[in-house]
Amino acid sequence: RIYSSIALSATVDQHAFCLVSKIESGCNVGKAIVYRSLLREGSNIGDGSLVYAKGKVEIGENEVLTHVHTQDNNKTMTHALLYFGSRDNVKQPVNKATIFGVSFFNWADKFGLLRGEQKDQLCVSSDGSTISLKDQKGNYLSIFDLSIWPMAEGHEVDMELVAWMTSTEKEEPSKKYLEAPKTSISQISQNQTTNSQVYDAIMRRDDELGKEIEQAKAVSVAQEIVSAAQQRQTVFLVDDEQSVRDIFSGYLIEIFQGLGQEVVCRVFRKNEEALEALKQGARPILALLDFEVSGSELKTRDLVFGMKKLSSQTKMVIMSGYEFTPEFISVNFGKGISYFLKPASIDEIRKLVMGLGIFGGQNGETELDRTNKAEWLDRWDKGVFLITPEQAARSKIQRKVGPFTARLTPHEKKLRKPAWQDMPVNLDLPFDPSKFNFSKIKPEEILVDGLKLGNKNWRSIINGSPTEQFASMLVPEIACNQFLHEEDIVAFIEYMNLTSACVFYNSLWAGASVNSKHFQLYYSWPYLFDFIGQQNLEWADFGQVAVADLTGYGSNISLIKGVNGKQKILALWIAVDYLQKRNIPFEFGALGDIIAVMPVGKEGPALFEGAPWGAPERMGLFNVMDKALFERLTYEDLVGALKDATLALPGYTVFLREYHGMLYFGLKGEAAYVPDGQGPSLVNRFRDSGAISTILSKGGLDKQVFFELVKHLEKGFKVHVASEAGQLSLREVLTRWGGTGITKSLDKLAEEKGLLADIDEARRDLLQRRATPFSRWLEQAVQSNPGNVELRALKLCVDYLKGGARRIILEKSADIADLAVLYDPEGRGRNILRVILKKEYEKVVSAQATDQQVWDILKSCSFQDITKGIVGETNIYKAHKSSLRETFSNLIRKDERLLSLARENGFDIDNQADREKVIGLICNGVHVASNSELPEELALLSPVGRKALVDILNRAPSARPRPGKATPTQAEVEATLKQIREQSLPIYDLSSEVIFRAASELRRINEGSTAMLLERLYANNQIHAPPVVGVFNGVFGLVYFEDGII
Repeated sequence: RIYSSIALSATVDQHAFCLVSKIESGCNVGKAIVYRSLLREGSNIGDGSLVYAKGKVEIGENEVLTHVHTQDNNKTMTHALLYFGSRDNVKQPVNKATIFGVSFFNWADKFGLLRGEQKDQLCVSSDGSTISLKDQKGNYLSIFDLSIWPMAEGHEVDMELVAWMTSTEKEEPSKKYLEAPKTSISQISQNQTTNSQVYDAIMRRDDELGKEIEQAKAVSVAQEIVSAAQQRQTVFLVDDEQSVRDIFSGYLIEIFQGLGQEVVCRVFRKNEEALEALKQGARPILALLDFEVSGSELKTRDLVFGMKKLSSQTKMVIMSGYEFTPEFISVNFGKGISYFLKPASIDEIRKLVMGLGIFGGQNGETELDRTNKAEWLDRWDKGVFLITPEQAARSKIQRKVGPFTARLTPHEKKLRKPAWQDMPVNLDLPFDPSKFNFSKIKPEEILVDGLKLGNKNWRSIINGSPTEQFASMLVPEIACNQFLHEEDIVAFIEYMNLTSACVFYNSLWAGASVNSKHFQLYYSWPYLFDFIGQQNLEWADFGQVAVADLTGYGSNISLIKGVNGKQKILALWIAVDYLQKRNIPFEFGALGDIIAVMPVGKEGPALFEGAPWGAPERMGLFNVMDKALFERLTYEDLVGALKDATLALPGYTVFLREYHGMLYFGLKGEAAYVPDGQGPSLVNRFRDSGAISTILSKGGLDKQVFFELVKHLEKGFKVHVASEAGQLSLREVLTRWGGTGITKSLDKLAEEKGLLADIDEARRDLLQRRATPFSRWLEQAVQSNPGNVELRALKLCVDYLKGGARRIILEKSADIADLAVLYDPEGRGRNILRVILKKEYEKVVSAQATDQQVWDILKSCSFQDITKGIVGETNIYKAHKSSLRETFSNLIRKDERLLSLARENGFDIDNQADREKVIGLICNGVHVASNSELPEELALLSPVGRKALVDILNRAPSARPRPGKATPTQAEVEATLKQIREQSLPIYDLSSEVIFRAASELRRINEGSTAMLLERLYANNQIHAPPVVGVFNGVFGLVYFEDGII
């Protein structure tokens, strides 16, 4: 139900789609589409039908009825009535066309409507006048070209004109139909697309309908809200602790009051009490449920599933003093259940509630929307906007270009040229308060003030030159530059939960015309979101959000969806932070539950040079300044423009790959993503430990080969086999190694001329991890290019990698000098440095350097780089003696599975060239993770491997965080406070946030001291962090670790 008024007594199927329509009492609407229509009392619409009309409508199933503006031959404005079945093809020749399944030609003949010697005339009037059924060449015309559709001056449909059509086997046309003037669909189409008077009449009709809907909603919607409040505006809180019930119930009432909602909070001590209330008819909008276990029985589960059955619309949240993974919640309680850790502050619960989307999104127009629109209309009536009514009328001239919409802008040229237009890209361009910004607007330009979002005040304001009705902006109360911080993403997501509008953002160099922070709002529905709904996308789950790569649209776009508001904020912030740090311009837009992140290659395509180009255009709503361009645009033009301006595939592929890696740690893994690099994430601890490195052996090596490798590494290392994976699916193979070896193979293939294979298709399938299409592509490519060695090698490699993988974690047990001699006896460390330093080697290591000097240089390198040098060059034929790669190239010939695959793919292992190709390809299967690859590499760890790695990090002395001082000096405390003030944000990490949040909450409810809590957490091995600073809810603290004591 989108912007529609439906009477309480009307019967409308839950699957019906009602867009900008008014449905009066007594109407019966099946699974139909009602578009910009006013259905009078007693109307009946069958399943599968489409209606665009005003009046009392009576149509059956799978029928189309439209009542459209047109002009007759005297240029008088009138209405034409089109009515046919969904399967009728009006463009078929008359002798093949049907009306409601009956042959049009035979039916007309049966009732004597055909005239002429060859029955090539059709009688359509009571006075006997006819129209020709054939063209000048003697070919039958189509119904599309025949003037057989009745016209009437009335604004409401007269079903008597067309009701006879569904009974063509029994009835001839009614007298009223025969006496009415007629028109053809071709004439109607021409009028609709080229006649400005017809267009204006359509706009007036829709405006009048909108006013009727508003008037109806003022009465009927108010009744529905009262009715819903009596039934739904209740929240449940179930917990066996009195203190939790007292505190959290107060939180919930305060939170909903802040959203303009009065709720009753019903508290229960036992699950059975809440279940009984549901059986008696209670239907809460939200339920906070304590995690309760009795023995081995998970008692909360009964309440969750009982609530799903009795009150399916209730949003449920599990709360517990234990920390669970999203997978645990999903497995035990089903999808769509949120979770938080007790104790929690009111701000955390507020974010959680707002993230559930109880009062907004795709559920239809909200109270905030109604206020925004009413204030907007008031400002229009008062002439506050910068454009005239004539300019606004220009923006109503629009047309469909394929599935896209193009429309003229109010202005024929840009009002201002951005000051930064010819400057190098700097998304964090300093704010200039002397320039125009949104602190300089007039009071009457503010629509809604005092919106508390992300702990700051925001306001919605008019867009002075709107490209559509109700277009407006969301801006912070205190103006600043158009550069986003995490708190802005919080505000964006919280606002999305309060509106049904499409809200979007343009960065500088990506459509923003003012360096003053703002989001924009459209109440129209961009085509992008229709396109998303039509696709069978492969969503990758990360905790309680999912992401997908949108293909086939034109622009490279990454999508986010989810029910957990906190995780949704983090998922969007990770993407935004990544792009901002790399100065990649971008846009994002959201409608309902979907967020589309759109990295930008250039600000606008060549076709639209000088014209506005931002998120609306990328979402399929093209605002065009030049009328000549507007009139000549084609579908191919617009798709080409989207491709021209998007971030090119290589850069987008890197973004997508790294984004997925960061999401894994931010939303699913053991560690939190900290954008500014602060805080001890698992990745940082792994990287900075100085004592741990990882090697991945790919392909499910023969056990003999694998353990000979392990034995080789036992010189100077403690070796841990962190994970063993058996057979892998092709999707897992593409996930694990798509960004390395497989991509390199595709890059080589792309350079080959005359290859009968679409490499871009393969890259896209690889990027999306679409296993079946990639497998099909590879099979077809090999068959089409039987002599191509690289393709056969790629197939061999993919099949080999499906055999699994084993991960080796190395812990240093020897001095660097000993490692240098053990693994590079000829170079005594020099060959290891050559691998690490590459082209810089000659600058760093002189020919006269002593062994000790070489070892000193090695000691300054990271342990991972040293391990990489020990493994050796990627090319096994250049790898230094005693390197792991040289050892591997000798051992791998013992792998019977590899040799079998080589023969299957047409390689002769006794042939030198073939042997080098096969072994060279597979030897790359020994891989050391570099720092930049760590998020991806660690994401591939199995649960067993992840646990092994964490255990090693916590156990190895050199991998532990360095202890801090027992007590900070006053100067250190003041320096830290100064740093916090200057940065205007707290320095924190997730562990300390949990500590201080829990500590402050425990103090407040007088159930324990901070020291007791910290000691208990540390004793339970729940925190492992270096000294950190935390500022939370006004509490400032320093946490230090000294010999196991906090």
